[in-house]
Amino acid sequence: MLGTVQFGLNYGIANRTGAPSHSEVCAMLVAGAEGGINCLDTARTYGNSEEVLGRALEETGLKDHYFVVTKIDSQIPPDLTGEETKAAIQKSLEESLRRLRLDVLPLVLLHRDDYPAQMDALESMRERGLTKRCGVSLGFPNNAPAFLSHPALAAIQAPVNVLDRRFDEAIRAAKSKSAFVFARSTYLQGLLLMDDASTPPHLLSIRDERAIFHKMAADLGITPSALLLKAALQRDDLDAVVFGVETITQLRENLAVFHSDPLPEDLLKTIHDYRYHGPEWMLHPALWSEHKEAKS
Repeated sequence: MLGTVQFGLNYGIANRTGAPSHSEVCAMLVAGAEGGINCLDTARTYGNSEEVLGRALEETGLKDHYFVVTKIDSQIPPDLTGEETKAAIQKSLEESLRRLRLDVLPLVLLHRDDYPAQMDALESMRERGLTKRCGVSLGFPNNAPAFLSHPALAAIQAPVNVLDRRFDEAIRAAKSKSAFVFARSTYLQGLLLMDDASTPPHLLSIRDERAIFHKMAADLGITPSALLLKAALQRDDLDAVVFGVETITQLRENLAVFHSDPLPEDLLKTIHDYRYHGPEWMLHPALWSEHKEAKS
């Protein structure tokens, strides 16, 4: 699953190139389709990502190839009445349909997991024919149960990487009810790929554990990004792994990883059994800025 936040925003702690041009986006979609990618992840609040995708899918003739997953506006207030929430979500979905140039949205996720009541409103949009399926993008493990028990839940997206195992129980629960599971944050927004010199000072405490996986990769003769991506791709409880790129070169590097030899089973078990020892906030990029301010 190709993540497309980079198509609409200068996203990611390791992003040095900014958003790609429209022609580059088209080239990525073509290369991705040829390389076996069949899902796209976007959102109403990813800048103009939806608009870029809608135009590119139409121009490349790949609208029927890709399964497009978007998310509702993350800024919908939590204190609205039930009818006001439905109206706000309907507006968000109608705008996504316009931007993506689609007749119906294949799957829509709630962008936040702290307002369970929004799932009922989103389900009503499925009944109206605006989306075929409903789900949620999870951010905090404690919020997962309220969504996993909802009868309309068809998919979850959750952060999964070699350090972040917080959602394993939620993933098992989702699979038990035949819901799709999409894994994001394979590289922890790029932090797991950076060297110590380029890592922001308030995030440097991750360096020792990051170095463990960099050494594993070096011992195998592969890049750290290949190791981290393979570790996610070889999990049998994930339906798709979301990864983002800023350039077609990065995309082709990832495609090469997809088609290369898998990690040895003993190494895969070592990775699976590893447990992170640092502060939980380090695994949640949305919390990084406030800890940077606390240290400055």
